[in-house]
Amino acid sequence: MPELTVLFVSQRENFKKELNKAVSSGTSFDAIVIELDDGAHLSLADQSLVLSQAARILGSRGTLLLISNECALTFGKDEVSTGFITRAFDSPSAVLIRFPLLGSFLAERLPNIRRLHPELVVSLFEHIFLTSTPMRTDLDKHEDWTGRHDEHLVYDTIDGISNVECLSTALCAKHGMTAIATMAALESLERRGLIYPLLPRAEFLSSCYKARRPFKLGHYMVAAGILSQGQLQVCLEKQAEEVETSGQKPLLGQLVVKAGLISEPLLKSLLDDQYFFGGSQVLASAGILGDDGEAIRTFHGAMMGTLSSIDTSSLLQSVAAARKDGLLVIENGNKSAQVKFEDGEPASAMLGELAGDEALMELLVSWSEGTFVFRRQDAGKRLPGLCDVASPLQKLILDASLAQDLLVKIYLQLPGNRTTILYLADNFAQQWQKLDRTLCRLPDGSTLSPMQWSTLEELMQRINGVATIEQIVDGFNKWPSYLSMISIYFLLQKGLLVQQPSLVST
Repeated sequence: MPELTVLFVSQRENFKKELNKAVSSGTSFDAIVIELDDGAHLSLADQSLVLSQAARILGSRGTLLLISNECALTFGKDEVSTGFITRAFDSPSAVLIRFPLLGSFLAERLPNIRRLHPELVVSLFEHIFLTSTPMRTDLDKHEDWTGRHDEHLVYDTIDGISNVECLSTALCAKHGMTAIATMAALESLERRGLIYPLLPRAEFLSSCYKARRPFKLGHYMVAAGILSQGQLQVCLEKQAEEVETSGQKPLLGQLVVKAGLISEPLLKSLLDDQYFFGGSQVLASAGILGDDGEAIRTFHGAMMGTLSSIDTSSLLQSVAAARKDGLLVIENGNKSAQVKFEDGEPASAMLGELAGDEALMELLVSWSEGTFVFRRQDAGKRLPGLCDVASPLQKLILDASLAQDLLVKIYLQLPGNRTTILYLADNFAQQWQKLDRTLCRLPDGSTLSPMQWSTLEELMQRINGVATIEQIVDGFNKWPSYLSMISIYFLLQKGLLVQQPSLVST
């Protein structure tokens, strides 16, 4: 497996000096990794400097990675726009799936990174990648190739039919290869040009599906690293020449195959991708194609769709009605929720720092946008940690409906709605101490445990007379947002919080 050239620097050290030294040396890197302190961020000036320096020393497929124990952000070179493609990860471990060759390097230097369970698919990108079929490029060019043993095993197993998941399962059963090792070998084969690109292809499709963005075949092939911009331009010029000489416009895909740049099977796969991810689903979302039955569609054995077509409660009930075992993943921006189903009932759930019933309630009450994928999976493989769901789905749906109604009533009482700005009352500390916590009941009739009162104190520290309620609630990850909101309203009623004077109706 080829060794990656990686520049690793830490925010605690003089990372700007190290970047300048690398630029001066003229060295080209496959990756630049900047370790950030927890809770810290780069200033706009530092971001501009880092991107400028990275553009000069990263290779053509290079990646800039900003990573902490809490999250990660990558910038990959975009050959189409000559800029950067940005991707956010709500867990640093998720980077290991997208960039498997970096896995060992990061694990050695960042011990807090937890390797993901290979059987738990945590994003639409990973589903597309695992269900993609690796295909070899021109075999005659690689007869003299010498690679590591695991690369040969993966290469020899590729048959142009089996997808990544099937290959990984077969290699694990026959040779004991882990899923991470298989993915790293595939990325290595990609870099050597022995197989057509898989990882950038999956990332492009995932991005287009989430944005409901159609795309042209030529743009897809360049963005996925299958063709260079120059190769595409030659084919487009050939297409224009044939239109001029014969009056007929040949299909771009056929010209690319005729030029020997891709194979017929790959072209068919690319066209299928274009239809599903960049064609029919966009038309369906606009009401041009399909009906309500298109809210959930099937792709390689998985159910996929968007929350603009079906709400979260209906989605969960649809999976429950099918009485299936599997993992439901919903992505919204850089946030991801996972719900493990067993015989149609949610058995475990995770959403950021939330787990179990709280994660499901947050999903049901607050999430109205995002993309989802449900993959069949054997029972017994629950999500890691204390994530078990204790309540029946129907009870959670009813509780979530009541919570939504209560939130509507609360927001109507606030002149600025979710943009209302609050600050602590002048005598907040004294009133806080006088509260009889055993008798206090929130607007929904519930009470807080001693541990929850401690969490509420943390929430109060975010109220500063500047941030809006929306910013405070959305930025507090230790509670479901509805619980944060009704707790804030409770303290507002008790006089511990005060609305910003300029926003109070006269």
